[in-house]
Amino acid sequence: MAPVKMWRPFGRDNRSRRTVAIVGTVAFVVLLAGVIYWLAAFGSPSKSDNGNDPVAFQLSPEDESARLTEQGLDALASGDTSAAAEFFAKATSLDPANTQAQDELRRITATSSSGGTDTNGGGDSGDGGNGGGGDTQTGFMDPVSDMRKLLPKTIVGYELSLATALGPDATVSADPTEDGPSGTVIRALYSVHDAETEKAAQAYVTTVARTAFPQNGSDVTVDGAEGYFGTDGTRFASVSYVRGRFAFQVILTTDQGTPGSLFDFAVDAARAFPDSL
Repeated sequence: MAPVKMWRPFGRDNRSRRTVAIVGTVAFVVLLAGVIYWLAAFGSPSKSDNGNDPVAFQLSPEDESARLTEQGLDALASGDTSAAAEFFAKATSLDPANTQAQDELRRITATSSSGGTDTNGGGDSGDGGNGGGGDTQTGFMDPVSDMRKLLPKTIVGYELSLATALGPDATVSADPTEDGPSGTVIRALYSVHDAETEKAAQAYVTTVARTAFPQNGSDVTVDGAEGYFGTDGTRFASVSYVRGRFAFQVILTTDQGTPGSLFDFAVDAARAFPDSL
């Protein structure tokens, strides 16, 4: 007797196979999309805001400042004061509220000024380093009750944030506006330090500016006061100078990898400080 075949509805096997195939295809597509997204998000370098060169993942300014402070402490522990000053200066520029970096920087500066250390390699660490005193010092030899008085009130091409004062220091950050250098400068940080004497102020500028920003070094003049322009070679450009007992500094940040090109921007930005009291 021939075997009896069980009757099955026509097309059920085909439909089942098609259903399995469709489900499998959908699952594969979803999995593939996830893999592509992961590779795009984590396997490729991110683009900078201007869409040009890829940039590495960056910490927040506060976290980066904390990291630099730790590196400064390590350098200080190993006896490398110059490297420590560079780390602390950059940490302060990223996060003006980083009091630990500010305190360590002040200690290095005090040691430099009291010990006669000449980190600039020259003999102009005395009172004459600012081009002969005179008019550029008028009104800047006495202490001020509010250090914020020495910060810019308005800056063409920038929007100022809230100014802060802590002990002998005052800082204010500024973001470039559309009619300012927004395509080149990410941020500007203005700071002023009361060193109590002109000699100490000169030592502060020498220790902080020339040590922390040794690249592209150049002497500049800001409204009659002799100063210094320098960069770290990667992100920051700085102009610093002295009026009386006060050390003034502006630090510009760029993401284009050529801070030396910010020379004119930095000198113009430094002119926003008051030149009289």
